[in-house]
Amino acid sequence: MGKSMKAVARGTYKWRVLISIIMVILIAASAVLWWVTFTAFDYQLRPVVIFAGQGVSAHEFLYPSENMESISAGFLRIPDLDPGRHDVVLELRRGLRSLETVAALYVLQPREYINIEFAKAGQYLEPLDFFANASIVRHVPLDIQFQLALPPLETLDVGETPVAIGILNGYRTKIAQLAITVVDTTPPTATAIDITMPKGEDFVAEDFLTDVFDASGIARIDFTEGVGTPSVGDHVLEIVVEDIFGNYALFYPTLTIKPNYIPPTITGTRNIEVMMGTAVLFRYGVSAYDAFDRPLRFEVDSGELNTNVQGIYYVTYWVEDAWGLRAEEEIRVYVIDVDPEAVYARVDEILARILRDDMTQVQEARAIFNWVSGNVAFVGGVSRDSVYEGAWQALTNRRGNCFVFYAISEVMLTRAGIPNMRIDRIPGQRTNHRWNLINPDEMGWHHFDTTPQSRDVPLDRFMFTSSQARDFTARMLRAQNRPNYFTYDPSLYPDIVQ
Repeated sequence: MGKSMKAVARGTYKWRVLISIIMVILIAASAVLWWVTFTAFDYQLRPVVIFAGQGVSAHEFLYPSENMESISAGFLRIPDLDPGRHDVVLELRRGLRSLETVAALYVLQPREYINIEFAKAGQYLEPLDFFANASIVRHVPLDIQFQLALPPLETLDVGETPVAIGILNGYRTKIAQLAITVVDTTPPTATAIDITMPKGEDFVAEDFLTDVFDASGIARIDFTEGVGTPSVGDHVLEIVVEDIFGNYALFYPTLTIKPNYIPPTITGTRNIEVMMGTAVLFRYGVSAYDAFDRPLRFEVDSGELNTNVQGIYYVTYWVEDAWGLRAEEEIRVYVIDVDPEAVYARVDEILARILRDDMTQVQEARAIFNWVSGNVAFVGGVSRDSVYEGAWQALTNRRGNCFVFYAISEVMLTRAGIPNMRIDRIPGQRTNHRWNLINPDEMGWHHFDTTPQSRDVPLDRFMFTSSQARDFTARMLRAQNRPNYFTYDPSLYPDIVQ
């Protein structure tokens, strides 16, 4: 029984120890639970700054530290992310302990672009300039840092330059992309110049300006009003010069239109021979100019010309300049039944017989002179009005008047490539006389007359000079009472060797 009592005693002791241990554990657990549940925990809030359109988390409002690692954070209400300053309600938890607190959120609205003046030294931008809600930016706590790197503004070109601006919240950085727009508000510069010109001259606004400049580029130079065709006299013009940004400047040059009393001229007109049924090229080789050597558009009045009927027709060229001055030239059109190609064929056959490849142009001209003089007889009653008809008369009938001699000589000289032209006795005489001028081998223009010479007053009519022509004319007057034989108007012809 004694052993039994001891055993019971030992069993009771063990249970007391176990119960004591359990009680200690329960007391310790209760103490920990009480400490976790009912004691406060430390935390530190900070304001957060973001750009409009960006998000934010609840933890961004807590300063990071070792003590904060066991604290979780969340939003009790979805924060307002519109531009401005907002109170954000947070719920912080640590173990079973939770609490509510309020932090500051700043939502900044960046500008889409910032205008600055082009190429102006000393310009400066600060972060505040990059936000539309500047009043909010001014209240951002000082420990919030803005990061902005810009080149010297005066070095930026006109147009947009991308820029990134950052906000440093402790160890977190928010970035926004925007642009600086360099604009130009300075009008262009230029120097106006006065111009004097004839009436009808083409001109544009640029003609009246020099040293035109603008930093951003010229968009328009023009007259503010239409100028049309100014009349004679002085005209003050208004010219606008505008750049690509719409800046403009006005300039006032003077345009002076000169008077003119000299009528225009028509050059290159000549009598035309055309075979029946063929077209007439009236404008070929013909030009018209005003007193200032400007080309003009001339008109042709062909009147009653009928190329299907043989005959002589009169055609008038006329032109009028910007001053209303008019000029006219009349020609004759010979509608003939002689084919020029047939004349050329007959002449080419003769030239092939009388010319050689080793001849100079002077020698060729002498051969032509000798053939015409030796093969065509002078008959005063046989006359033709056109070159081809006259040449055909000489080729087929071998006789004719001075015009026939001139005509066959012209065709033969031309086909041989020898420069030549027609020359006429001055009008108003009892009879007309035509002969040729030639300039072979560029020896100068000489008279060339294949018409048979008078036996009483001899003259070699191959390449004779103007002084010889005057001497012959004087001798003809004394011997045969025939005045002005080789008298002509020198203003109508090139210089002739004296």
